[in-house]
Amino acid sequence: MRFTRRSSGTRNGAAESLMSVEPPERYVTLTERERQIMALVVTRRTNKQIAAELNLSEMTPKAHRGQVMRRMKPASLPSLCGGPTGSGR
Repeated sequence: MRFTRRSSGTRNGAAESLMSVEPPERYVTLTERERQIMALVVTRRTNKQIAAELNLSEMTPKAHRGQVMRRMKPASLPSLCGGPTGSGR
């Protein structure tokens, strides 16, 4: 599956970006906040960075990220992000 990012034209670009392209059934079950967190996760931001950007406690993105993983059921975080499934660094 391929996601493209479309900015809503606001100051927070990636945080406000929307995943477009025929969203899978699981994606539409996410809340607006979970989609926002997922958009930042796929840009490889850490929970700490997400929390700072959205002015949240560090635990909040961690909880949302976990819920996204449960709902989307990816094989791994890299597969959620559309990257390679191996460690390949």
